[in-house]
Amino acid sequence: MEGTAGGGGGTCGGEGERLSDQQKLQVLRREFLKLREEHTQLQSQLAEFSKLKAKVRLLGLIQEDRRVLTEELVASNEKIAELVHENELLKESNNELSIENKKMKEQALKLNQYLDSAVDDLKQSTVRASRSLQANENDQLYQKRFCLPDTEPLIASYSCFDSKMRGGKLYLSPNYLCFGTHFSRILGDGDTIIRLKDVRHVRKEKIFQLGKGGGKSLHFVLSDTEVVLFRGFVNRDKALDNILEQAKRFGATLLDN
Repeated sequence: MEGTAGGGGGTCGGEGERLSDQQKLQVLRREFLKLREEHTQLQSQLAEFSKLKAKVRLLGLIQEDRRVLTEELVASNEKIAELVHENELLKESNNELSIENKKMKEQALKLNQYLDSAVDDLKQSTVRASRSLQANENDQLYQKRFCLPDTEPLIASYSCFDSKMRGGKLYLSPNYLCFGTHFSRILGDGDTIIRLKDVRHVRKEKIFQLGKGGGKSLHFVLSDTEVVLFRGFVNRDKALDNILEQAKRFGATLLDN
């Protein structure tokens, strides 16, 4: 009986110990679950921390990029300011160039006008020199042909005929009226020399209608009453005006027909 009771008591004690182990196991399970939950929470927090860390890193990169962009913006603004300043300088330079260009155009215009005037003057001087040279040559030929002094310049010459109907030219100078036939240089005959101071009167006549000059003639009455006739003038009135202009200095007059 005692042995049975003792055995029964031992059995109850073992069950009590087993219950205690189960409780411990449950406690351990609860702690494990709690730890597992905490581990899950820690992992979740770690994930959030990683995300936050990534965000912080990204924010740092953004701030760095912002700093770089700010520096680049400042540099760009400085560059823009330099470009604006250079543009202002270019505008001023362009204005100066425009003013200088306008001055150069005005100077070029004045230079062209001066050159045109100089060219015209040179042309006129050349013409005058050519005429003067030709006049000097004509003067020399005239003076040599009629044995006149070199102070006797030729004023004009007119084609006409003498009283013997020999064709030639009537030459006028300040003191002489000379006629030379076209063949007098060869034949040595036909030259007539009249001193203007010997001319007393000049008369226009028209001897005949036919022939060169339509018969228009000029009669010169000399101091010794000699009459010298020249006919066949193409422009008799012009010749008469020029001859009278010189002869009137010596008292010559124009007689009516």
